[in-house]
Amino acid sequence: MREISRRLVISSFVSGVFALIGVPAFANSLPLQKPKKIGERTIWKGKNYIAVKSRSGLIWQLQTTPQITKSLSPSPGPVPKAQSFEILLADSDDLVLGQTKLYSPSDGRANGLNFILTRTTGGLVAFNNICTHLQESVAVESARLYCQSHGSVFNRNTGAVENGPASFPLRSYTVVEKSGKIYVVL
Repeated sequence: MREISRRLVISSFVSGVFALIGVPAFANSLPLQKPKKIGERTIWKGKNYIAVKSRSGLIWQLQTTPQITKSLSPSPGPVPKAQSFEILLADSDDLVLGQTKLYSPSDGRANGLNFILTRTTGGLVAFNNICTHLQESVAVESARLYCQSHGSVFNRNTGAVENGPASFPLRSYTVVEKSGKIYVVL
């Protein structure tokens, strides 16, 4: 038979009391287990958490997913495909192999978006300069993309997270190079 310690009895009693009276401060508690590595995932009380790096070490961060709502009315037919368009970013000779730059297009259709453009051996890649952690701006610093607010670091060739707290890669865009000009497709 298992030995019952005072600690187990007291913690069970306290947990029971809190569950009985429904203390809201404990309703949204984090997982009890300690994360072992960045990117580790767990489900706690029906919610998804991911391990991220903070100043005090690894912590659990709640992952939010967009809620999908169903329309009560039937669809009138096929949904028309959104029209895409090209936004001019730069001249082709403005960016050499291995170089990364931030561009702010003057075209109003870009809706104020800024783009990070890199010329790789595989071609051109473009990313939004908004961090996926808390939507702060990302800057180009030497060979990396760096969130100035919370320190997330992204790979300049892939947009992947290299160091958190961001959990998701930067949004990428299709790039077209033609007639000596570089365009991003929106």
